[in-house]
Amino acid sequence: MLLNSLGKAGIAAFTIFLYGCATLSTEECQRGDWQSIGQADGAAGQSMGRIDEHTRACRRAGVYPDIEAYTAGRVLGLRRFCTYDNGVDQGSTNRTYNRVCTAVSDVAEAEFLDGYEFGQQIYGINRRIAEIDGNIRDTRELLYAKKPEDKERYQLERILEGLENQRADLRVEVRLLRQQGRVARVQ
Repeated sequence: MLLNSLGKAGIAAFTIFLYGCATLSTEECQRGDWQSIGQADGAAGQSMGRIDEHTRACRRAGVYPDIEAYTAGRVLGLRRFCTYDNGVDQGSTNRTYNRVCTAVSDVAEAEFLDGYEFGQQIYGINRRIAEIDGNIRDTRELLYAKKPEDKERYQLERILEGLENQRADLRVEVRLLRQQGRVARVQ
């Protein structure tokens, strides 16, 4: 009854809904290159729990993961993920860190976290810059709505100037932080 009322388009949409969240396609499951799948997941910083999602995705194809090959590949991928530079990238874009680098080594974990914390500093400053950008837009709108002879105009111009100076200072701070980060990595 339900299938008749859905029609072909409805069935297609329902199928996409059911399987759209799958981590792997049926073809990927059947290909079974579990080391490569693990390596890609490791390079993306995925936790070991990702294999459970793959297991559910592949169950419908009657395929079960090779955990040993997946784990070996994941460790290879984590070696690419767990670097200082990637930590900076992950932190500066405020991505969540799943504490996966201990699977490589304590040294890799420490190195990644140093970069991540440094990146979080950059993220915080960039976030403040974005807030100031919003304040600048709002202040400009208020300023342009005022007539040239309006006394509030002078006050708004000073506020706008102060906001633009703050933004410029923060941009310089980000550049200096990035330079310090590069110098620290060379030493």
